[in-house]
Amino acid sequence: MRERFRILLLGGLLALLLPAPAAPAAPPADPVPGAGRPLGVPSEGLDRVRLDDGRVISCRLEEPRGDEALLHFQTFVARIPKKRIVEKRLFADYDSTPRSKEEEAQAGRGLVRFGGRWITKEAAEKSVRAEEEEARKFREEDDKHSKWENRWIVETDHFRIEANIPREAVDRYGELLESFYDYFVKAFQIKLSQREKKNKLPVYLFRRRDEFRKFHDQDTGGRSESLLGYFVPAIGQERLVFFDMAGNRQETIDVMFHEGTHFIIHLAEPTVLVNRWVHEGCAEYFAACEYDGKRFRPGLVQDGRLLHFQEMIRAGRVLPLETLLAGGDPYPAGESPVEFGGEHYAQAWTLVHYLMEGKKGKYRAGFVNFLNLQLLKRGKLSPLEGGSRKYMDREEGKAALLRSIGVKDGNTLIEEVKEYAMTLPLRGAEAYVMRGEAHFYDGKAEEAEKDFAEALAKGGNDPKLLAHLARVYTYLPGKQAEALDLLRKSIALDPLDASTHFFLSRLVPPEEAYGILQTCLQVDPDHGLALGDYAWLTYLRLKNRDRAEDDEEKAVVRKAIESAKRAIAIDPSDTAYHALASLHLTLGEFDKALEAEKVAVEYSPEDLSYLWRVAECHALLGQPEDFARILRRIELLMRRAARPAEGETASEGGPSVEDIQAEMGQLVQRMVSKCLSWDLKVQAVAALDAWYEKRRPRTEEDWWFYADVYRQRGDMRRAGRIAADGLKEFPESKILEAVLTEAAAS
Repeated sequence: MRERFRILLLGGLLALLLPAPAAPAAPPADPVPGAGRPLGVPSEGLDRVRLDDGRVISCRLEEPRGDEALLHFQTFVARIPKKRIVEKRLFADYDSTPRSKEEEAQAGRGLVRFGGRWITKEAAEKSVRAEEEEARKFREEDDKHSKWENRWIVETDHFRIEANIPREAVDRYGELLESFYDYFVKAFQIKLSQREKKNKLPVYLFRRRDEFRKFHDQDTGGRSESLLGYFVPAIGQERLVFFDMAGNRQETIDVMFHEGTHFIIHLAEPTVLVNRWVHEGCAEYFAACEYDGKRFRPGLVQDGRLLHFQEMIRAGRVLPLETLLAGGDPYPAGESPVEFGGEHYAQAWTLVHYLMEGKKGKYRAGFVNFLNLQLLKRGKLSPLEGGSRKYMDREEGKAALLRSIGVKDGNTLIEEVKEYAMTLPLRGAEAYVMRGEAHFYDGKAEEAEKDFAEALAKGGNDPKLLAHLARVYTYLPGKQAEALDLLRKSIALDPLDASTHFFLSRLVPPEEAYGILQTCLQVDPDHGLALGDYAWLTYLRLKNRDRAEDDEEKAVVRKAIESAKRAIAIDPSDTAYHALASLHLTLGEFDKALEAEKVAVEYSPEDLSYLWRVAECHALLGQPEDFARILRRIELLMRRAARPAEGETASEGGPSVEDIQAEMGQLVQRMVSKCLSWDLKVQAVAALDAWYEKRRPRTEEDWWFYADVYRQRGDMRRAGRIAADGLKEFPESKILEAVLTEAAAS
């Protein structure tokens, strides 16, 4: 694992987690990017363009001049390299408006322009159907294999890959793993045992982050908020597990190389626990590899690790060799563990990089020999207490390393590494952003500002760097306005980056966000999170969010429901499910709303707005006990949140009990209003009775509202009794007296 290497002895857990797969199907032919999305027929004066990342967009394509092309959208123009256009269809080649006498005659014969030719409508429709059918078949195949029980199973020379991602991505990862395996084994002269040569090494790749997280948490007993992959070194059950980050696969590949390093070192000799600094230093070294389809480029700089180590040098915090070797597993019996922290990672990477690349590779052979002293059991190894595994203790490890590379002592080696690190050039400006963020949270605001300024000086015209820095700024006090400026500059430099449009939409008021999301969906119609937010903001813009009344508004709601459903199909989120539930409610589809909102609650069990929507659905469906149960949970969560933190007074900690009671009264009134908007008086009264069954109304207004609902229903006797009870607590209440008087008169 990139930040924590754990020994996991999980027995047969994997067999319980993975259902038996179907027999692997024959692989499809390599599709073009975006297969499954038909290019479609241009309409409304717009061309259709497929980009190299698979996106299909509608715009007006200005014929490329030189190496660039201009894409004209409704509100902006995007300038892109011409090579990014994989496929195009121009509106001019499909517009059946005649442009000459001859074309008038063609149109008069019932022909239509299609692909630059005049053909019959039947032939044009047949061509469209054929394209849609081809895309449908691809989607069906892809959808089938997106379910884990139907996952692809692909065996390469050394790996058995099980994945529910697109087949072409499976093959690409297989190629990368095999190439990495061959390179690593040769670089370190690793010889695998006959058992490991015979067995295919299992690799699991998940399409959806929620699937990956669930599997990881069950597989390891841990939590995975931002993890992209991990390695389990249980002997005989080793496996690599990854989330396929389809929008940025390079991140998955970097993690794959890192975890793959752990994997191969472990498999070379599973009974030997190689020193932690070797594991992590090598893993970070190889995580920075680049592969061009033919060969690997090792030895590239890990900017973040280098900057961290350079900072350690300047601050006088470089670890002695003995301290570096003391970090992480294994430990002698009875010795307190030393956490392998960020400084250990930075120094381990720098040391391995120096041993592999420094002084023109002078120490490379010696370092390989040192590693093989452990993997080939040629060195002095100690048994690990309570098990059959062995390890090289740190004193022996230090002596073996220095002996292998021919350096007289640890201090000399560390001084050489420090000198080497200060001469290494950074690969990019991103590292300054990362170090600046670390400085800021360490309370070093001045150093942070210097790093941010350096990042902008070196990468101020790089849209990705600007977007990255903007994301950092959003979490730093006083930097939000600058974050917005950076995002807008990033978009100006790369207007087709939908993720930056989307992030900006999350930082601005809803009215502005709505327009930004429209732009985002122009450049990427399948941006799942943007579709979900767009559906939600559409709901917020409705004139009557309780009930869509006219046909025009109902049409808007139905269109937004389709956006929410597409969002869920592409990249499910709590926002999309909440939007879907809210939209269904406006059409009176209460059961569908409840079904969707329950999923939103699964994502975020303590979100009060999600719980409230569930409560509303129960009330509208005539399920008063469930309404009251959810409402009591909302009250409990509000009370918990209002508890003062240690050292605070009750007034400083949050709303008072009275404030919470008043808020609960307002929620109940909102529920009744929604029921009455659908003329569901019986359901409104039942929900009120269920809520007040085990409690009394708290305020004068609550008493009046409770009585008034019965008055509107025509049950004046019940209304009068409630008003009379309320007057016992609020004897001066004129509004309760009025209800009682009306009830008596009736």
